[in-house]
Amino acid sequence: MIKNRGMRHLALKVSDVDRAKDFYARVFGMKLVWQPDPDNAYLSSGCDNLALHRGDFGGDAQRLDHLGFIVPTIADVEAGYAWA
Repeated sequence: MIKNRGMRHLALKVSDVDRAKDFYARVFGMKLVWQPDPDNAYLSSGCDNLALHRGDFGGDAQRLDHLGFIVPTIADVEAGYAWA
């Protein structure tokens, strides 16, 4: 098992970044932290972060782009990588 302190970051592919940004702000109270361009937005609840990336959804495309966990140390990341 890889030691971790919980999930910190989730990134989703969305078809409409502004609509998704407004949804997560209105429904979950998340705040926009950074929007470098119209295709990407980064929101936070204060302790958790959500990245929204414009994506294509043809065929078998998935909406989860990636997720991130907090790990205690770099050594734990390296041990987890070796284990996996």
